[in-house]
Amino acid sequence: LQNNAPALTANTDLAVEAVRVLSDDNMEGREWGTEGNARARAWLIEQITAITGTAPEQHAFEQRILRRDQVRDVAGINLIATLPGQTEDGPILEIMAHYDHIGVDESGDVFNGADDNASGVGALLAALDHFQNNPPTHEVRFLFLDTEEVGLAGARAYVDERVDNRPRVALNFDMIAQNKDGEIYASGTSHTP
Repeated sequence: LQNNAPALTANTDLAVEAVRVLSDDNMEGREWGTEGNARARAWLIEQITAITGTAPEQHAFEQRILRRDQVRDVAGINLIATLPGQTEDGPILEIMAHYDHIGVDESGDVFNGADDNASGVGALLAALDHFQNNPPTHEVRFLFLDTEEVGLAGARAYVDERVDNRPRVALNFDMIAQNKDGEIYASGTSHTP
């Protein structure tokens, strides 16, 4: 979006804390529609508010999701925080990660989802912190998606209800982890090499 943009400096403490909090047993695996998922969403709203220094209604909104999958209704809530750009023209950068996971099984085992996808949410919060401290040229939207583990319902709801046709560049942070060689892979680059 901008060739002379400042280097992205991640707030690693914030990212690591997000992984720790969201993957705690108290979050019950963050399955959509559960108390653990609601606790995760409330914690994310607190973090977004702390980073931006404004009330939630001034920088974010909740997007309700109601979709039908093969056998049931799926209800969830996306969180969308927007930082305006220095110009109203040009593309929007959309950075997203899903905060839901698969929850607790019948025997009570919690699927904490540290990698899938507390890690992506931690990186998303670090990116929000970066752009809050380094105002972007173009608008940046931060999408904390819910119900992704149920047929990508959160992403589908966002795309279906998008209100503008401005050009956009989208980055999805999903399962950001380390491998033994310290490499990170980006997929989907065939569309924008």
